[in-house]
Amino acid sequence: MTRAISYDRRVKILRDRALGKTIAVLAAENFCSTSAVKDLLSRQKEMGKACLVPAYVHCGKSSRAHFSPAVVEAVLAYRERSFGAPYVNSQLGLQFPQERIPDTRTIQRMWKKAGNPRSKSHQKTVRRGPWSKKAGETWQIDGKEQIELADGSQVSWLNVADEASSAALQTTVFPPAHGV
Repeated sequence: MTRAISYDRRVKILRDRALGKTIAVLAAENFCSTSAVKDLLSRQKEMGKACLVPAYVHCGKSSRAHFSPAVVEAVLAYRERSFGAPYVNSQLGLQFPQERIPDTRTIQRMWKKAGNPRSKSHQKTVRRGPWSKKAGETWQIDGKEQIELADGSQVSWLNVADEASSAALQTTVFPPAHGV
């Protein structure tokens, strides 16, 4: 699809065509394709002066139009759960084997357009100073809280890693497993 031609260029193209310029010359002078000039001229025959107004409704992406309503409904149903778009894509392939399935990025766009309740913060963490080069020079301590396990219990853990080698030095789980 070609990009929309501005109002001023449309007026110039129609005026120059009335003066007898060819489609190829009009396209070259106005930096657009010959098909765009032909489309404008055919719209002029159909619509008259209304062809001067750009039809922006035809511009841009429309991701929902290419998928069945059942697939779109399923994509939007997944947006409030804690699944990522790659997982949702794989599940849709199983649910709708005969349907066209949106790719991962399209699923994310659909969620964003529908008002994704799980949108991530775009704050960047600033690292001050260089990364350590020698093992044991700097340790990184990371904690995870209230992670739900398969049996429904919740745990937290503390992980200590070496910055240079990325080796896990120690991991402690809270609360400790019963009977261990």
